[in-house]
Amino acid sequence: MTALGRRTLRSGKEFSSFDLAVGPPVSPPQFFSVADCLKQRLEAQKITQILDEDVEIMPPCSLSLPPPSVPSPLPLPLTTTPPLPRMTSSRDLPANSSQSSSAPTNALDRKKKGSKRRKKEKREREAAESSDPTLKTIHQTHREAAEENVVNVGVNAAELPHTKRGWIGKILAQDGSEAPAVGPSTPPPGLGQHSYSQEEIDHLTGTEGFDYIVWLGEKTVPITDSHRHLFALLGGMPKDLVAWKVVTDGAAKMMADRAPHAHFTDEDWNHRRAHPDTPYPSISRGVSLGGGQLQPGELSNHPDNVTITDEMIAHEYFRRIVGFTNCKIVYSVPKPAHLS
Repeated sequence: MTALGRRTLRSGKEFSSFDLAVGPPVSPPQFFSVADCLKQRLEAQKITQILDEDVEIMPPCSLSLPPPSVPSPLPLPLTTTPPLPRMTSSRDLPANSSQSSSAPTNALDRKKKGSKRRKKEKREREAAESSDPTLKTIHQTHREAAEENVVNVGVNAAELPHTKRGWIGKILAQDGSEAPAVGPSTPPPGLGQHSYSQEEIDHLTGTEGFDYIVWLGEKTVPITDSHRHLFALLGGMPKDLVAWKVVTDGAAKMMADRAPHAHFTDEDWNHRRAHPDTPYPSISRGVSLGGGQLQPGELSNHPDNVTITDEMIAHEYFRRIVGFTNCKIVYSVPKPAHLS
């Protein structure tokens, strides 16, 4: 139990004792008259005449000249409700009070304006020091980090064979009336991964003139030619490798689950970039370069393939993969990215 001590004043003196004795009850007067009370109050105010008769209400025009026979009305006791207090506005307040209330707001506004001004000056200063003023600060940071891993090759990229510019048009209808021949609907066998052995890499390096670059797929590695022009880029991965693995594994599983419901032609079954031991099918979707026509066109696909690819394109996994790729293009080759 906690014992309560005796309370004292601030000066240290103790409280005086309280008389808790109950006194005798006070009884009200036996006779009470409202008229007597009112008369006593009127006598205290030196008013001796009480008018009980009705007062005649005069029209406004006759108020200026009241009849002499009618005595002037005596002031009656206050019985009406007092007027409500007037709401004060900011204009009625004194100048010092308005200034004191707005002082914190003005100080906060000045602080925000100063912060915005400093951020703007920092962006302008970084843009002036940057090699490409069109890039944002975050893009410039990623670009500088990628330049530490650049690989330079002794070849002029302008002399390499390349394809011609052009558009490929929509050759067949998309409603299925003129769709290409439908292939078998069995699960494609080439969806598995293929890994090159060290012997195969050494063979390609020694006989085909390839250079072996140790790349684990995480960092961004730009590849430049003899004139320091970027012509290839190993994109790498985002910093959040755990979440990125969830995205890539989910996209791979989504393609594997929907592949049995797709339709492939004999030409689609073996992609030209697949390894002979692990072939895989492919579906082209969207606008592609080639063909030589002057108008853009959409590639033709079977209606079932269109349904499957539409679902995958709208999914978060594929949107994140495409968004990461677009960001790589923006800070690696900003001029073509801005033109697109």
